[in-house]
Amino acid sequence: MMVRKYVAIVFLVLMAMATRSLHAQDSSGIIKSWVQQLQARYRNAGYLSFHIRYLYANSGPSARPLDSLSGDVEMHGNQCRLVIDGTETVVTDKYTIQVRPDEKIIVLSATHPTGSMDPVGLMDSLLKHTGQAKAHILRQPGQEILSISFPPGREYSGMRVVTDAGTGWLQRVSYMVQTAAWVGQEMISRPGRPAPYQTEGRIDMEFSRYRKNGFDASLFNTENYFTKVDGRYEAAGRFKDYRIFLASSNL
Repeated sequence: MMVRKYVAIVFLVLMAMATRSLHAQDSSGIIKSWVQQLQARYRNAGYLSFHIRYLYANSGPSARPLDSLSGDVEMHGNQCRLVIDGTETVVTDKYTIQVRPDEKIIVLSATHPTGSMDPVGLMDSLLKHTGQAKAHILRQPGQEILSISFPPGREYSGMRVVTDAGTGWLQRVSYMVQTAAWVGQEMISRPGRPAPYQTEGRIDMEFSRYRKNGFDASLFNTENYFTKVDGRYEAAGRFKDYRIFLASSNL
C-alpha cells in the first residue's frame, strides 16, 4: 500500500531537524534557517516522545484516506526509536537496528556518518535533489506554517509543515506527491481502467501526544537487541530466537 512503500523515507522531517544543514537552492535561506531552528528544538528537548500517524489520500479536499499507519517515537539527541506497523527501528550513533517480528530477524547496519539513515532524516536528501524550491512562512494564531513548492516534473509538487507556535513542535506535515513514483502503473486509475490511486496524491503526517522524560538512556542500549561475542553478533534478551542479518560490511 502507498504509505507502507513511502514510510521508508517519510519520517522526513525530524531527522532533518537532527542532522545536516539543507542544500535546497533557496536564495533567501528560508528553508535552511527554519529547519535549523526546528532541529535545535528537538535536539535540545531531552528525552522526548510523541505519537505519529501517516495517512495517504488521492488529491482533492474531499478525498478519503486509502491507507494509514501509526506508531510512537522516542528520541534523545542523535538517538531515536520508532515503532510502527509492528517494526521497531532504533538509531544510535553507531548502529541502526531494525527488528522485524514477522521474519524473526534483526537487521543491523552502521549508522551513516551524516545521520541520513535516521528514520526522520531524509528531508535533507529530498530537498538536495529538488533544486529551485521556493518557500514562504505564514504565522497565524497558534501556528507557524512553512510552505514549499517544487519545480514541475518532480516526485513532489508541494510540502506544508505546521508547528505549534507556543511549543515549536510539529503538528502536521503534508506532501503532495506524483503517485507514479511510488506505485506501479497498474494501480493508477485512467480512462476505462479504474484503479485505487489517482495520478496525484497527498501524504499527511500527524504528530501528537508529546511527552518529556518518560524514558531514559537505557532505551537505546544495544544490548537490549544484540551482543557481540568473539566478533560475532548474537540476538539478545527477548529476541533470542531471532537471526541477525548484517546489512553493512563495516560493523
